[in-house]
Amino acid sequence: MSTMSVSNITTANSTESLTMSTGNTAGAKIVVTQNDSTFTGNVAIFRLLANAAIGTAGQVLVSGGSGANAYWAAESGRTVAVKETIYVANGTHTKDANLVSMMVYVIGAGGGGGGSNSAATATGAKGGSGGGGGGVAIKILQNAEVGATSNVVVGIGGTGGANSTNTGTGGSNSSFANSTGGLITGQGGAVGASAGATGGAGGPAINGDLNIQGSDGYSGSGASGSYNNGIGGAGGTSGLGFGAGGAIIQGSSAGKDGDLYGGGGGGSSSANSGVVSRAGGNGANGAVWVIEYYTI
Repeated sequence: MSTMSVSNITTANSTESLTMSTGNTAGAKIVVTQNDSTFTGNVAIFRLLANAAIGTAGQVLVSGGSGANAYWAAESGRTVAVKETIYVANGTHTKDANLVSMMVYVIGAGGGGGGSNSAATATGAKGGSGGGGGGVAIKILQNAEVGATSNVVVGIGGTGGANSTNTGTGGSNSSFANSTGGLITGQGGAVGASAGATGGAGGPAINGDLNIQGSDGYSGSGASGSYNNGIGGAGGTSGLGFGAGGAIIQGSSAGKDGDLYGGGGGGSSSANSGVVSRAGGNGANGAVWVIEYYTI
């Protein structure tokens, strides 16, 4: 193929000029100057523009590839939409085919509240302590970091202690398994101790961009005297307050259950001599909240 070498073509009024480097190749340069404004590009770009017809509103110019003309097409894949999925039970998350990124909140379950003791004497009543709240891990994931499917585990709230022997349990962990970076986990809160002891510890969180530990449960207590009164401690809240703990109670009552998601169970109370012990409240289940950003 023959080539043409052009240099310094200038109009009569000297306001416009065109300079081309030697050879009509992909690496050749074209410089156009008009009224002190200059555009420089390679030959391939000018060829693409020259062969393209005028488009309409809402269209973009698309290259036809090597040796083909450029063409105008409707703009697509630029609008970002959002969808949310909240898991309250174990499952499998399938990411959107056009995913850009996602934000995941993983909330551990709350621990059970402690049981109160039997008020056998005028000074013996002690309330159970509250269970700890579940931890919360928050993570932003790009499309490449997420597998086509991800395993989701939702923690189960712990059971309240039946009595002062404290047979209750802590909450279990919630998790989201992305393809890179490890398991994103909100751990469950610990069970509250019985009869006036320390409240259950809040669950920590692992592998989030932000890891928020749940708050500890409150200790139970007792007031002596002719009116023997054990006071149950409140359960802890989950990280970011997704779930509140069971409330402080007094008198003779079972502990209050924790609130969704991840609140710790409250401790129970007992009152007056001879009243039997009461069970602590159950912790609330956790959850996994997935927010996806994708193109349409």
